[in-house]
Amino acid sequence: MTTPPSDPARMQQGRQAALLRLSALVHLCERLRTCAPDELDFVLVNESHNILPYQQAALYRTDMARIAAISGTAVFDPAAPYIRWLDRVFDSITHEPGPVMLDVGSLPAALRNEWAQWMAPHAALIPLAGRHGRAGTLLVARADAWTKPDIQALCMIGGEYAESRQLIASQPPRPRNTRVRRRVGAILAAVLLVALYPVHSWVLAPAEVVPVAPTYVRAPFAGIVHQLDVAPNAAVRAGMPVVELERAQLESQCPGRPQGARSSPHPV
Repeated sequence: MTTPPSDPARMQQGRQAALLRLSALVHLCERLRTCAPDELDFVLVNESHNILPYQQAALYRTDMARIAAISGTAVFDPAAPYIRWLDRVFDSITHEPGPVMLDVGSLPAALRNEWAQWMAPHAALIPLAGRHGRAGTLLVARADAWTKPDIQALCMIGGEYAESRQLIASQPPRPRNTRVRRRVGAILAAVLLVALYPVHSWVLAPAEVVPVAPTYVRAPFAGIVHQLDVAPNAAVRAGMPVVELERAQLESQCPGRPQGARSSPHPV
């Protein structure tokens, strides 16, 4: 029996598809290694779908002892029925050291009867293990059966996740920047000094000055004031010249009065 000749074009397409998948796998591992700590769980359960399509994924973290992320959403309600059902599933399974296909028939009757309602038929449990131990378990489910290359790729992704999670946990807290603290303290001190500096304010408003005990001073005859001999608000006493009247009008009214006569305050 002879083997049919292979199709070079089909072989080339297969090699290109394998290279694209390998490139996507490397890119995802690099992303898990460099992404922010609060994005790590989300990237694992959602971006792994770009390499290995699945319907659902759920991450159970060992350090939290609960479900930390599910596919399709960034935030979920722990009290939701689906999440509570998944909690029961993780509580009932044995976390094996290696990847296993989840046997639905081995689950308790309540979980087994509700499996078709919440989860796809073919589920795999992927251990998230690094050099410092296990970081959690990844549950992935889809309609098609999982192949050995698929499980190997998931284990590689899970190992990269575990290494990143354990590296984040082992990092000491960042030392505080002393220079920045000093600069912020100086700015706060300057603001406080400015706030405590007294600022005098005033308001312009119309007002009328009224003497407490007024005394009227009158001249014995009418005339035009030539000049004031007393400054405003100055103290006066008896006999002190206060005003000087016009000489021409004074001479016309008092022909016998000497030249340059001055008016004096009327005795009070």
